[in-house]
Amino acid sequence: MENLDNAERLEFFKNFELYQAVVRHDYMYHRRIIENVKKELLAYSYPSILELGCGDAYVVSQSINAIVNTDNITDRLGWQCDYSGIDQSEHALALASDAISPLACEVTFYQEDMLQSLAQMEVEYDVIIAGYCIHHLDSEQKQSIFKLIRQRLSNQGVFVFYDIERLPDESVIDYNQRACQFYQSKWVRLSNDKISRITDHVLESDIPETEDRYRTLFEKSEFNYVTKVFSDSGSLYSFYLAR
Repeated sequence: MENLDNAERLEFFKNFELYQAVVRHDYMYHRRIIENVKKELLAYSYPSILELGCGDAYVVSQSINAIVNTDNITDRLGWQCDYSGIDQSEHALALASDAISPLACEVTFYQEDMLQSLAQMEVEYDVIIAGYCIHHLDSEQKQSIFKLIRQRLSNQGVFVFYDIERLPDESVIDYNQRACQFYQSKWVRLSNDKISRITDHVLESDIPETEDRYRTLFEKSEFNYVTKVFSDSGSLYSFYLAR
């Protein structure tokens, strides 16, 4: 068992190093995402935050950091938050705890499957965030998770959603191939080994949806207001707000 745990730990940190490299070079627009998340958090004086597939909680911790350490006294004066994160990885949650615990008043972590955890919850949240974490789910699972998110959202709450998105007439296979070609030609600061690991993962696991499909998921989940805040220049990712 100890050898298995060590192997899992090594695999996690190998993948985490790859994730950090993508974030560091801003290849998936994390800087712009953080700016938009910060803006939504500032709409509340004491938001309750739930992050699905939180990983190391990089986006939320950086967003909170930007608020509490800003030179703008109006933004940071009296601002506080509670944070809950869901992830299946024990190692990821340990990193998230290190990042979030000094910044939030009350911190809760759930080492569980996102769908199962949401289905068991009774608490409502002001801000629910799902970032790059549902594109491995099939169509039925995506609809289920959107409906559960809507149920867990407070009356004045906002759902922050960003993920991969294919073009209107593009198949899943065509998107994944286009994305891989883009990474191979544009992500020049990553080694060939890292690019190979990314493309292997994309081709095996990613199930992107079109904008129309995402809007259908929102509509069937009874979100009344949905706005697409931005898409990247390569038409690979999109960021939405839903209420």
